[in-house]
Amino acid sequence: MKDLQGLLEQSAYRYSTHLAIEHPERNEVLSYGELDRLAGIVGSLLKSAGVGAGDRVAICGEKSAAFVAAIFAVLKTSAAYVPLDPDSPAPRNADIVRDVAASALLADEQAARTLESVLGWTPAAVPEKIFTGWSVFVPPVHPKPGDLKTAYILYTSGSTGEPKGVVHTHESALAFVDWCSEVFRLEPSDRVLSVAPFHFDLSVFDLFVSVKHSARIVLAGRDARFHPQSLAILAAERRVTIWYSTPTTLRLFLRYGEPERADWSALRLVLFAGEVFDPADLEALRRVWKGSKYYNLYGPTETNVCTYFDATQHSGDEGPIPIGVACPFDRVRLAGDALPGHEGEILVSGASVMQGYWGRPKNTREAFWTDPRGLLWYRTGDFAKDRGDGQWVFEGRRDRRVKRRGYRVELGAIETVLRAHPFVAEAAVVALPDCESGVRIRAHVSWSSVQPKSLAGIRNFCAGRMPPYMIPDSFLFSGSLPKLSSGKIDYRRLE
Repeated sequence: MKDLQGLLEQSAYRYSTHLAIEHPERNEVLSYGELDRLAGIVGSLLKSAGVGAGDRVAICGEKSAAFVAAIFAVLKTSAAYVPLDPDSPAPRNADIVRDVAASALLADEQAARTLESVLGWTPAAVPEKIFTGWSVFVPPVHPKPGDLKTAYILYTSGSTGEPKGVVHTHESALAFVDWCSEVFRLEPSDRVLSVAPFHFDLSVFDLFVSVKHSARIVLAGRDARFHPQSLAILAAERRVTIWYSTPTTLRLFLRYGEPERADWSALRLVLFAGEVFDPADLEALRRVWKGSKYYNLYGPTETNVCTYFDATQHSGDEGPIPIGVACPFDRVRLAGDALPGHEGEILVSGASVMQGYWGRPKNTREAFWTDPRGLLWYRTGDFAKDRGDGQWVFEGRRDRRVKRRGYRVELGAIETVLRAHPFVAEAAVVALPDCESGVRIRAHVSWSSVQPKSLAGIRNFCAGRMPPYMIPDSFLFSGSLPKLSSGKIDYRRLE
């Protein structure tokens, strides 16, 4: 297969009547034949609006069957899709639309209302029999086309908060999709729970790996995504066989989803990525989902997934869950060729790596390193070490390391200790400037029980498990911690 839209066309040909999309919250279903036909109609509509090969089309709306069809419609025009976060402020989304020089914007009714006045573009309604309530916007002047190989551009804020567009080609996406096919062996009978929003890179698996194998995609809407109990009910009732989410989502599911009350016999595969997952939480999960296999997938948006680890048998006694070994389509190394037991920055080179950042040649150059042989390596900003058996263990991010009283402190290590507290549901640690010690460490904690929030108790808990220079200066307790739409904790908001 040479392009992503071909995956849908192939499944529509082989399994036309097989259910492709199911969105219980919106009472939506589409077969593979219907999805392909709908994408073709909208693709023709975009072409009539001037969209062509090498263009970029932004898509903004709530997660829906129409959004999935819109993605494949854009791909059918040989343009690249640019998914937007409907929960982001309209000015930010408008900035992305302008930054990417979009030749069109597809938006559902709510998104269209917020973006129309900010962009100043004239909308045209999509015929109701196709996408009810959706509109297509086109700019006054058609922008220049870009690289014909580009499939999608995902905007990430990174540590600075400035949106940067990560450019992926059909080739880089298919390298990941084809590998997933070999390792996870999806079947048309599989039902994949789509938790991640479409502007988050976990959705690449949900959409394209599922479609390649004619599996059913069960879309989790807003209610399910942000309420663990609703998500648990959805996954169990719909007999989901594959779950892919961030560890934060899994932790909340364990605390609040009442997982022991449901039948999980259909679930065969649990994938997690995007954050560190505590071994204790993995063991708790295995007690609920006893017949499943577990995989830790690692890779920033810029690389797709580049390492993986079969965590099915991993024990907490073995220490942190490794990020594993390199996927066969990539080369992964540690900067300076770090020896076993010594850490180094993770560098990635290979088929799944991005083309670069859209319209930011300086950022792209800074993100890559060329070795003496001329091979290009993406610098992830993440650190790992070889534990001695060829398996890498994640050690933290460059922007999550601070110097305090002369000591280097990894904020993620403090979070790991806090999450081990029996009454802590969530924990996040931020570092704030301080004129005396350099930084002031503040811990945000969500309590998981009716136990009183004891500041002395949690300080004593930390004192027994970490050196004094790592113990947070202050603790703030709340019912829950703020989340990004991806499900990850919103650290910038906490700061």
